Amino acid sequence: MNPIKKLQTILKEMEAHKFQYVAEPQKDFSRNRKVSFYAMMWFLLFIGANSMSKEIRRSFNHKDFSYISEAAILKSRSKIKVLAFEQLFHKFNDTLENPKEYKGYRVLALDGSDFSSLYSAQSEYATISNQYGGANRMHVNFAYDILNKNFFDCLIEAKNKADERKGAIKMLSSLAESEKILAIMDRGYDGLKVFEHCNRIENLSYLIRIRSGMTKEIKALPDKELDLDLKFEVRTQRKRLPYKMKIQAWDMEVPCSVSFRLVKVKLKDKWLVMATNLPRKDFSARTLKTLYEKVNFKNAAQIIQEYCRLALD
Repeated sequence: MNPIKKLQTILKEMEAHKFQYVAEPQKDFSRNRKVSFYAMMWFLLFIGANSMSKEIRRSFNHKDFSYISEAAILKSRSKIKVLAFEQLFHKFNDTLENPKEYKGYRVLALDGSDFSSLYSAQSEYATISNQYGGANRMHVNFAYDILNKNFFDCLIEAKNKADERKGAIKMLSSLAESEKILAIMDRGYDGLKVFEHCNRIENLSYLIRIRSGMTKEIKALPDKELDLDLKFEVRTQRKRLPYKMKIQAWDMEVPCSVSFRLVKVKLKDKWLVMATNLPRKDFSARTLKTLYEKVNFKNAAQIIQEYCRLALD
């Protein structure tokens, strides 16, 4: 079954139980109207960048579309809970048959991106307005399945409350409950806190690019290919941790030992330094370098940003 037919089948199933996905189950989409629950979901999924009237004409393919006003579309949209889109997202991913794996792992790339939409004072994403206006600012964390080429999970937070590392840990804790996950992350996620949380999540392995100067010990390593086991002791709750992270962000017991494998390899004309908990016998340094190179974090962030803008504009 092709993806469009799969999507149609899922939406028809959801329409049969639409009371779960609307704000007022006894009232919303209860009458037989042209803008049904199914039609509204389809419209929101495939809306383009044209004016609302042109999108209505394109999507609602009736001889007389003039009776479907922009106000009717906006009103129908407000009836649908966010839960509907979350369920659709996961139901569609569940239709993937025989997903590709690498050595028994689902390989996910994690990244985050900021974006804005039109200002609404009632929105949970609204920033404080000033004389120049305001905006709804969001930060999205996403997990992308590299081998199967689909978005696997997504977490949207208000920009002024977002914590990218905490968001990644929250996502990974949930995803690793059902299958073995290999999470690949860029330098924005490095840090002892993230390493230790990932070490404690069952079925989760990670490969995280780290800054060459993350700690003084790592900064002092020679510029040559390395594959080492490192251990850091977090002992204090005073002003600093060994890697200059504010103590308020440390949310585990102290003292605490944080262990990870450090791999340093040449990437073009730069040194690539990575932290991982993958075993050497199955994942050599060269294999880890190849895995990291499969991920283009810059392009991935641009893709998710465009998807979010289309959904919210």
